[in-house]
Formats: sequence, C-alpha cells, structure tokens
Amino acid sequence: MELLRYLSNYDTVRLDVAAAHFELSEKTLKSRLSSLQGVLQEYGIQTEALPGGQYLVRGRAHFTRLLKENSLRYEMDFDQKCLLLLALNTGYLVVQDIADRLLVSKSYAEKKLGRLLREYPDELHSQRHYGIRYEAPPELRLARIVRILFPYIVGEDFEAALTQFDRLHLPVLSCFTPEQRDKAQKAVGLLRTMELFSFTDESIQQLYLYFLLLLRFCTGETPLRFDGRCRKELLRQRNKPLLEWVSWLCVQLSAELPTEAAGYLGWLLLTLRKQRVEYSEQIREKMRPVLEQIFRAIGTWLAFDLSGDEELCDGLAVRLYTTVMRADMLNTEPDPYTMGDFKRQYPLGFEMAVVTAEYIADLYALPMDEKDLLYPALHYQAAIERLKDSRPKMKVIVVCHFGMAGANIIRSRMERRIARVEVLKTCSLQEFLQEEQPECDFIVTTEQMLQTELPVVYVTLAFPEREVSLVEAYIQNLQLRRRLAVHLMEAPIVHIGKRADPLSVIRDMCAVLEQGGTVLPGYTDSVLEREQRSSTSLFYIALPHGNPALVRQTRLLVARMDMPVAWEEIKAVCAFLFAAETAVLRDDPLLFSTFYRRLSDPETEGQIRDLQTEGQLSDEEFRRQLIRLIACPGE
Repeated sequence: MELLRYLSNYDTVRLDVAAAHFELSEKTLKSRLSSLQGVLQEYGIQTEALPGGQYLVRGRAHFTRLLKENSLRYEMDFDQKCLLLLALNTGYLVVQDIADRLLVSKSYAEKKLGRLLREYPDELHSQRHYGIRYEAPPELRLARIVRILFPYIVGEDFEAALTQFDRLHLPVLSCFTPEQRDKAQKAVGLLRTMELFSFTDESIQQLYLYFLLLLRFCTGETPLRFDGRCRKELLRQRNKPLLEWVSWLCVQLSAELPTEAAGYLGWLLLTLRKQRVEYSEQIREKMRPVLEQIFRAIGTWLAFDLSGDEELCDGLAVRLYTTVMRADMLNTEPDPYTMGDFKRQYPLGFEMAVVTAEYIADLYALPMDEKDLLYPALHYQAAIERLKDSRPKMKVIVVCHFGMAGANIIRSRMERRIARVEVLKTCSLQEFLQEEQPECDFIVTTEQMLQTELPVVYVTLAFPEREVSLVEAYIQNLQLRRRLAVHLMEAPIVHIGKRADPLSVIRDMCAVLEQGGTVLPGYTDSVLEREQRSSTSLFYIALPHGNPALVRQTRLLVARMDMPVAWEEIKAVCAFLFAAETAVLRDDPLLFSTFYRRLSDPETEGQIRDLQTEGQLSDEEFRRQLIRLIACPGE
C-alpha cells in the first residue's frame, strides 16, 4: 500500500530514489512493481519502464479510487491483533493458542506478549498454568475493542466491512452470532430515526460496534457487569427520556440488556451525540476564555488573527468542548495515511492544532497525542482556506465523513482552484442518505457511496494536487518562486560535525542566526520547545522553526550533516530553519507553506539526500541545486 501511495505522487519515478526511500535494492523494487501490474491495470493505471532507470506512470487520477477502496488492506500489527483477540475472549488463552490464532510462532508470541503484559498491566493478567486473559472493567474492554476495529468499519454496509476485516486481518465473525449482527445493524437504522439526538458518521460507526459488543457480552448466561455509575449520572442529569428510549430500543431488538448495561448504552448515546445547533451559543460562551487564550497564542506564534472568524469560533468551541467532555471515549486511531497526508498538505493548520493541544493539556490535564490533532487542524485549515480568494464555479455536492470542517476544506479548495465549479452544499454521508437525490452535476466524496446514480468523484481528506485533476491546477506564482530563490541564495550554510543529538544541531543553527542579529534572545528556546512538542523530521530532512515574534529579519538557514543525525525515527542528512518574521507570515503565508510543501515532497527529499550523501558538492553548487529543486521545480 505504501508503494502504491508513493507511485500516486509522480508521473515519472526514479527507481534509485524510490529504492532509497523504501530502503530496498532496485532489483527488489522492480519485483514489487511487477507484482502490482495486475492491480494497477484493473484500475486503468499503466506503467512503463524507461531508459535511465525511470518508470513512467499513466492514469494517476485513478489512484484515488484504488487507494480508497484498498486502504484498509494494510497489515495490522501483532499488538493490535493480540489485544483484540484477548479483549474479545473472557477466559484465559495459552500462548500456543494465541500464536496459532495469529499465525505466528510460539517463540515470537512469547516475546511480544511479555512486552504487552508490561505495557498494559491494568488490562492484561497472566497466571501460571492458565495463560493470559483480559481483565479490565467492561467499559475499558469495550472501548479497547472499538478503538481497534473503528478504522475498518467504513462505508454504508457495516456487516460487509466487518466481514472484510474477518477475512483480511483476524477472524472475528465467530465471536458474534448472525442474530447479534442483524440486531446491531437494525439498531443503527433505529438510531437514525432518533428524535432526541443526531449523530455524526464517526459516531454511527462507533455505536454500531458498541451495540454489537453489548449484545455479545451482556445478553448471555454470564454477562459482564457494569457498575451502574452511568445510569446514576443520567438520572442525576434528568435524562430519564433517554433511558426510556434505550428501553424502547431494547424492546424493538428483543434484547434484554441488564439495567446497568442499558444505562451505559444511554451514556454512550449522550456522549457520542452531535451537539445541537441551539446549544452552540452556550458552548461558545463557556469556551470563550479558552479560545481567546488559544487565538492569542496562535497570533503570537504564527501571526494569524483568527478571532473574527465566527464559523471557526463556533466549530472549534464545540469540538474542544466535546473533546474535554468525552476524554478517552473518542480515542480512536485515524487512518495512518490520512494524518501523514494532512501534515504535509496543510502544515499551517497542523501548527495551529499543536498550539491548541498545549493549552488543552495545561487547562484540563488532558494530553493530546499527535493523532488527536487531526480534527482541530481541520477547523483551522478551513479557516485558512476562507482567508484565501474563492470564486464560485459548477454544481457539486461535497460529502465528507470527517464532518463539516473536512467538507469545508475540500469545498474551499475546489472553489478556489477549479474553474467553473459551484459547490451547492456540504454534508455528511448520513445526511446525504436521508435526503432525495440532489440536482447536481456530480458528487465529490471521501466515503464510498453505493446508493446514488449520480457521477461520484472519490477524494481523500487531504485533497492533494493530484485529486484536483478535473481541470488543470493553477501554476505557482512566479513571484513566489523568485522570493524562495532569493532566500535560498542568501541562506547561510552550516556544516554539522559528528553529532547524534538533534537538539545540538538546532542550537548550532540558531547560534548563527543570533550572531548575525537575525533573531532576539529566546528564539533558540522557542525552536527547541517546538521540536519537543512534535518532531519536525520528514524522511531525510528536518524543518525546525520557532517563534516569529522573536525574529528581527526573515532568514533561511541550511545545515549539512557530515554524518546522518538520528532525528526521531529517521537519519537526517540536512536541516532547514526558516526564521520568518511576524509580518511575513501575516502578509505572505504562502511563502512558508509552499516552502514546506516543496521540501516535504518525497522525491525532492530523495534528491536532497543524494546531493548531500553522494554528490560531495561545494556549498555554492549545493545551493544552486537546492534552488533548482525547491524554487524552480520542473525547470
């Protein structure tokens, strides 16, 4: 799958660069490319070997559908499979049984299980002569199973998605009777008719799994026993109508859930519901002091004043409020490709999410991992897109299962970049399914759709340039290229000796800026703090940066490593520190954004790696080659 995604970025692939990227020999890479021919041809993609070790790729527009339909076929790691297997069973499992079910050797399973027992002491228990079993409370058990299965339950047919998971990753269908699966699917249908609440696509997916698990674990002879706190809390909050609806649901499904389990189900519905519009004003007022602090920090760090964007304030207030309220309830794993694509395509939105995460952690003692930053980043990027020029163009409906923030990102980019396109509306998949077929020319969607006769164009949330291939994309502004070239021509080049510590590299780079009077005292600390929040490393290079308020004069600095530096999980051969003034980021945000995107292109990274590790180039020749790669690509 990773090789397919790599191919989707290029019209022509250099085999040596691709082989270095995947750490393979060119012979092995050619073999893998050959094995993909059948899949590629099935989707209308043609490849051809060219002289000089290059590979021609035709029909890249079809990669979006290929990746969308096959994205869940990537291999699931042992830890997730093992946790899922143990959580789905209430008794002990011996090591040999676990190894057999997961198709690994006993010695391999023993090695991995030892680490898992240390990593999850509150969930896993080992007893001599009995084996290992999952012993966490019912709430944690169900949340763990949902967290693992959630990324795979997509589309309109959850039963089909579960069947695909059973076939590709781990046999789980045997854990649920056909009757239980039918009732879970029926429960989702009843849920869509619920008048008390409405739900997002994401919540519907999770609730399907929770319904299924409650039927599995709470309707047998020895059901899991919930402690009743959820029911008491609902009664305390005067949510008796919700409990009555749950009782009605159980009658409709002919499912006799224990009182405590029914209370837990009611709490799930309350927690996972979509916040009603009429509540947004109250939520915004409650979150106003928090938003003010966050917007001030973003203004200081990135020179963007977003406080006047009413849509952002409403959307972000509700998102942060529900994040705090739900805590770990929505701690699901996103598609691993979505996060990587989004970081590369929308670096400014992601930077704003990093700042937000800091404040949430400080105010609510709720740390947010990198994977938790996707949805705040969506809201910020949608606000950034609104700041850009937009022109109404051709009749389109945008359907996005990531919610309105994701749909608005796609909408803004389409209206700004594609000629003759008018987006009539944006909606979730559930909203689309409940309405009559709209009168439009085609649908743009991030989710597989079956119940429509209209033409459908599949895109990803990141919506990269290859997906804006309905018409030609606008060419990057020549003036922007020239400004990048000027910064590269004036950039000091620093040689880094044998250092294995990225923080030392950052200090050396910042020292050059301080000596030249480019930055104020404290800038070095701001770069180090930013690096510790989330690594700025890519594949072969790193892009550290600091507080623009501490920059006197915008200056780019390049570091060349004499020996590769261990930077997070990569070996960095170069680092680029773009110290940008507040005024530059405010008046010309595309300068930083475009620079970041050019460098984060895998082929560009591979070429920079070749220049540094194989070329033995002088600084001036190295600089000229950088200008060619970054400021004048394709020329």
